[in-house]
Amino acid sequence: MKQYYSLLACIPFFEGIAQKDMEQILHSIGSFLQSYSKNTLLFSAGDTLHSIGIVLEGRVQITYDDAFGNHSILAEVTQGSLFGEAFVCAGKNTLPVSIQCDCKSTILFLPYENMLTASYPCRNQLVQNMIQILANKNILLNQKVRYLSKRTTKEKLLSYFSDLASQTGSKTITIAFNRQQLADFLCVERSAMSATLGKLKAEGIIDFHKNTFRLLS
Repeated sequence: MKQYYSLLACIPFFEGIAQKDMEQILHSIGSFLQSYSKNTLLFSAGDTLHSIGIVLEGRVQITYDDAFGNHSILAEVTQGSLFGEAFVCAGKNTLPVSIQCDCKSTILFLPYENMLTASYPCRNQLVQNMIQILANKNILLNQKVRYLSKRTTKEKLLSYFSDLASQTGSKTITIAFNRQQLADFLCVERSAMSATLGKLKAEGIIDFHKNTFRLLS
């Protein structure tokens, strides 16, 4: 666990908390580490979740499969980010979604009930940090709603790429999604999306190689 303290100190959840206090917090609430191989399903829809997860290594995807077999990627959780906090904070322990590792991953779990009842330092700071994280995730959710509200696959792709370029400050962006995952994230057919990407490239609007895209106009 000690090898991860420098990472934990840099993530928003532990912002403003000294390492000595962080160690006491993690011990007091009974936090625990778990390592998983690629494509491991952590939780299925209908499972119960009692802990907040922090991705220390790897990447986690939040997915949803409807009754007709349609698969959607709702969110991607990268190193240093949290998952499950909205469900446990809202008391919605039965998950409506599935959570799986997209690659080999190490997860730190924080039992939420213990966070409420245990005695540990910097409680107010943790609460403030959690509120900020939830607010930022609400902003990201609104962004995705904006992508999905676009009428065409072209508009969805360009809206998504434009946001990534704005966030990184560069017209060259690299995404973690493969083509099927990108289609699932934007809720479009993969074949139609691939055709649209080809047209955008032919029209000189974007260029791409594998998962790296460059906005040309």
